[in-house]
Amino acid sequence: MKRHEKFMAVMVIIIPIILLWVFVNQMGTKAQTEPALVGKEATVTWQTLNLREAAGTSSEVIEELTRGEQITLTGRCRETSIEEPSLWVEVETQDGVSGWLYRQGITFR
Repeated sequence: MKRHEKFMAVMVIIIPIILLWVFVNQMGTKAQTEPALVGKEATVTWQTLNLREAAGTSSEVIEELTRGEQITLTGRCRETSIEEPSLWVEVETQDGVSGWLYRQGITFR
């Protein structure tokens, strides 16, 4: 086998493995938490805000929260700062119910 044929055979195997690794690491099956934000308390500022099973409007609504309700941040869709928040945050209510909220509907205390 010629040198370039060996190189191509190795690349056919290596490139898909690298692409799969990058894809899996970018997906994030669970929220990646940011230690400085985990446990931070927040308040619902919208009149009503849906607590969902997963991040996204197509996810099932667990319950409807109302303005003034207190929640605790437990995770985020991706690692960001408060200054550049992700759109969805993983939270727990005072009743111990966990779910996802749209970030714009809350403010941090």
